[in-house]
Amino acid sequence: AENHLVAMFEAQALFGSPLTPGGVVPHPTASLVTLAIRTQLTKIVDLSDATQATVVGTNAQELTGDWRGYQQRGPGTSVSAPIGKAPTQELGEQLFALCPDVQGFLTLSARLPYYRILGIFPQRLLTGTDYVSFTMTDASGQSQTIEIP
Repeated sequence: AENHLVAMFEAQALFGSPLTPGGVVPHPTASLVTLAIRTQLTKIVDLSDATQATVVGTNAQELTGDWRGYQQRGPGTSVSAPIGKAPTQELGEQLFALCPDVQGFLTLSARLPYYRILGIFPQRLLTGTDYVSFTMTDASGQSQTIEIP
């Protein structure tokens, strides 16, 4: 996520809107930690850029729309369709299948659509040039940096 606030909204640890006074409410039982992640990627598609989104045939509404409902609707709900894979999931699968050099994509946050998030295809990271890394500190104060690949 672009920052810790967006990460917490994406993980549903926060609800509401940071744009309204008193509008952010923490999840009553979630206890999450955010990590600062460093990346070095060379081939990213920026779907948050309207020109690039148009090239692949998507738009802000599709990227931030009702993608969870596709898994939640069904015969026992008052709205039973559409179901199955959401268009955003299909877009990601096609981007992976048809663009073998692409390592990930920037897109709009579904929770805070005026921010961006980064989706990474970790199996596409090239050893020596590309990485995702973060540092963790355990209870004894020992730090360890994890780097992928």
